Amino acid sequence: MDDRELKEFWHSILRALQPLIKRAEFLTWFGNTTVQNFEDGVLLLAVPTMFYQSWINTKYMPLIVSEAKRLNADVKAVKVIVDSTLVGQKKDLALSAQTATQDGRKPQFMKKEIVESGETSSLNPRYTLESFVVGQENQLAFAAAKAVSSNPGQAYNPLFIYGGVGLGKTHLLQSIGSEILRKFPRKKVYYSTSEEFTNEYISMVQRKRASSFKEKYRNLDILIVDDVQFWGGKEQTQIEFFHTFNSLYEAGKQIILSSDRPPREISNLEQRLRSRFEMGMLVDIQPPLYETKLAILLTKCQEKGHLLSQDILEYIANNTGNNVRELVGVLTSMLAYIDLQGKMPNLEDVAKIFDRSMKPEKGASGSSSLARQSRTLNENDILTITAEEFNLAPNDLLSEVRKREILVPRQMAMYFLREELQFSFERIGEVFGGKNHTTVMHACQKISDQIKRDKILVKHYNAIKRSLN
Repeated sequence: MDDRELKEFWHSILRALQPLIKRAEFLTWFGNTTVQNFEDGVLLLAVPTMFYQSWINTKYMPLIVSEAKRLNADVKAVKVIVDSTLVGQKKDLALSAQTATQDGRKPQFMKKEIVESGETSSLNPRYTLESFVVGQENQLAFAAAKAVSSNPGQAYNPLFIYGGVGLGKTHLLQSIGSEILRKFPRKKVYYSTSEEFTNEYISMVQRKRASSFKEKYRNLDILIVDDVQFWGGKEQTQIEFFHTFNSLYEAGKQIILSSDRPPREISNLEQRLRSRFEMGMLVDIQPPLYETKLAILLTKCQEKGHLLSQDILEYIANNTGNNVRELVGVLTSMLAYIDLQGKMPNLEDVAKIFDRSMKPEKGASGSSSLARQSRTLNENDILTITAEEFNLAPNDLLSEVRKREILVPRQMAMYFLREELQFSFERIGEVFGGKNHTTVMHACQKISDQIKRDKILVKHYNAIKRSLN
């Protein structure tokens, strides 16, 4: 095969694989994969890191070989090699989205100010549908966003996206605005937070320019408002937005809203406004699962052109809560360390960076993650999962046996009771048959120290953490 035929063959394989693999996984693991050679029946692929190589060999190789042989009977095997020059390169997927507008014109990001107002800003071009990592937790919201982007004012109006803090609502909202402008450059698209809307309304009323405010908002094609839960109790803002909503909706214009909770749970929200919010499409975004968190980390590493080892990525994915913003924040700290120190952090460095990044905020009741506040884990879950990881029975952990093969898992269970459930040392001692708090404190400290440098123990720790999540 010449280069063109080889590339076409690989793209044929990708087209065959795409329906068999989740979109997020497909884009993450095959986005930077290239075909190198086909000789003596061996198809040679290249990936940017050993992490990719290991993951593809473990998870997808049987599928790749099967489809390659189906498309070309001369294929005997598929081999994956590492080519670090692929890091950060543009994705080479035959089925990736087109980037031109529908009429071929270059899109212009509209300034936030349409008529004179106190502020100007633009949609953030970093937020795109392409860069949004899709998992089963957010795939319905993503599908609705794509539908609205293709048919604004017709599909799902209004679109109301809700979910916890830091799960990607703002990314998705801004992505819709950017995608609409890309496809329909003449559309008037406006993005605002609910607080900005309120402040602007108050300012215009004080300056006796309420008519300008109405003209601005009621002549839009697409209105996007983030975090509308803050309108609870703000009666005048609700009245103004109610009339704005009606004006836009009756004119067939698209309205897109987000909140940290569904409309029925927003306190002090007028019933007539609540009913407007609920008359369209309501979709939620759930906290990311382990696989999605890992995909997000890999995507961010690609964007920044950095390599991180599998152990480090798994450590971050396993030890952060369900907040994507928190996840990316920890990764940013890791990458900053590499830039400043000029070296890859070891596990001990990672633990220190992680501890600094994850210090609990005041008022967090000792929890370093918003997600931990909503977990329903109990002590039996932790004992069972820890015991299973070490091929033991839960009762073995509660026994008085001091053999190392039981002592270390017992200490690990104590550590997780402290970390996940915030049990006091005294309470953990009670769980383990009345051990004193000094013994428990020593056990927790020992595990905390060992997981910073013991790779085998880190693997056990990561596996337990993943099961608990």
